[in-house]
Amino acid sequence: MIGTMKETRRIWLYSKNTTSEKLYDEHLQIFLAIKQQNEELAKHAMASHLCHVEMVLMQYFETTESIN
Repeated sequence: MIGTMKETRRIWLYSKNTTSEKLYDEHLQIFLAIKQQNEELAKHAMASHLCHVEMVLMQYFETTESIN
């Protein structure tokens, strides 16, 4: 799991479709929702973040598959 998370972060950070600021903001929104003990907002923030990560990863794999 740790290895997968490291690789995902590497792909995410070097993707043309994202920035470190966007990644920071998504994590901040998750943190703030948890801090406020707002379960629904935390669920939504986490789901949104994971959807963005999935999108970036899918685009990365589509790009690398077309190169190979």
